Amino acid sequence: MKENKLNFESESLTVDYITFNFERLNESRKADLINYFYKLGFNFYDTDRKYRNAFDEPIKYNSKNLYQIRFIKNITSHWKGIAVAFSDDSASYFYKLVKNYQIQWDLFDLGILSRFDLNYLRPLQLDEGYSVTQFLRTSQEEIRKKRINAKLESSLNQEILKIASRRSSRCARIYTTDNSLKFEIELRNNLIKDCNYLLVAGSFEELESKLVEEYISYFGKLLPFQYSYTDWLAEKLRPSRVNLKRYSQTTLCSDYLDIELQTRVGSLEPKKFLTFLEFLKFSSSLDYKTEIFDGDPYQVVIFRVKDFLDVSHSHYNSQDEYYKMQKTRDFLRDLQQNLFISCFTDSYFKSIVTIPKLELYKCKKSKCWLTRVLLFEELFDYQYPFIYPRFV
Repeated sequence: MKENKLNFESESLTVDYITFNFERLNESRKADLINYFYKLGFNFYDTDRKYRNAFDEPIKYNSKNLYQIRFIKNITSHWKGIAVAFSDDSASYFYKLVKNYQIQWDLFDLGILSRFDLNYLRPLQLDEGYSVTQFLRTSQEEIRKKRINAKLESSLNQEILKIASRRSSRCARIYTTDNSLKFEIELRNNLIKDCNYLLVAGSFEELESKLVEEYISYFGKLLPFQYSYTDWLAEKLRPSRVNLKRYSQTTLCSDYLDIELQTRVGSLEPKKFLTFLEFLKFSSSLDYKTEIFDGDPYQVVIFRVKDFLDVSHSHYNSQDEYYKMQKTRDFLRDLQQNLFISCFTDSYFKSIVTIPKLELYKCKKSKCWLTRVLLFEELFDYQYPFIYPRFV
C-alpha cells in the first residue's frame, strides 16, 4: 500500500510568506504583474528597505481588493534587485491560486523563489500547567545548548522567541497571537532551491512533503517535549522519533545491529561502538545543512569537541580532563574509518561511506577545538526497535 505523503492540510500548516527575487524588474514587466494580479484581488505597494522605518507607498489600490503585493528594494546593501513579496493572508491566497493553476508563470520567468514561510497555530488552553513564558525560556536554553542562536524578546505585552539569524537559510519565531501560540519558520536560499521548479511544474505533493518534513524536523530537534505546548509536534513526529526526543536523556537508538555489526559499523570495538551511538544521538541534536554528493544526502555539522566530551565522558575511567580531551579527539579522528552502509538485491549492490569527511581544528579566536563532519543522512533515519550487539 502506498504511504500517504505529508502535506500542508494534513499537518494543519499555513503558508505565511512567499517571495520571488528578480535581479532586474523593468517597468514593463512590473506593469504586467500589476495588471494581472489586480484582477485577482491584489493591491500594490513599493517598499524601500534602505530606511530603518520602511513604509509602503501605494502604487495601485482598490478598497475591494483584499490582498497585497509588495515590490521591495534595498533588502541588503549587496543586492540591488527587487523582491516580489506576498505576506500573511496574501501568501496563502497566492498559493491557493497556484494550486488552482491560475498563475501566469511567464510573468515570473526572470524571478526565482527566494523565501517560503510556514506556520502552525497551537490553540492555548486554560490548564496548560506551565506558562508560555516558562516554555519559551526553557526552549531558549535548550536551543542555545545546541550552539544555535536564540533570543527571547518582549514587545507590546508579547514575548517572541527568535531562533537563528534571518541571514541564514533557516530561522524561526515562536510567539502568541489571538489565543494561540504561533510556530513560524522561514526557509530561504539553498533549502528551497528545488522548490521553484516544483511550484511552477505543479508538483505540489512533492513540494509540500519536502517542506513539511523540513518544518517538523527543525522544530522536532530544537524544542523540549515536557511541555503541553509541543503536543502537536509530538503527534506529527513518527512514534520512534517521538520516543527519541522524549527520552533522549536516557536512551540510545540504533538499527538492528546484532549479527550484522561488521557490515553496519565496520570493526569498532565495544567501547567505541557505544561512543559511536552517543555521537549519533549528540549529532542529531545539532543544527545542520544538507549537501548532496553523487545523489546521496549528507548532513554537515560543526561542534566543539568539549561539547561532545560532556555527553560521552563516562566512557573514560579518568578524572584527567586533558586525557579525556585527547581520547575524544582520537575517537573523532578514527571515526571516519571503516564505517559503511551496504544495500543489495539480486541485481544491485551499493556501499556508502557514512562519514566521507571530518575535520578537527583549533579556533584561533576562542582557542577551543572544533569538529566539522559530513554524516550520511540515513544514519539518523533508522526507526526500528533496537538491540545492542553481543560483543564476545
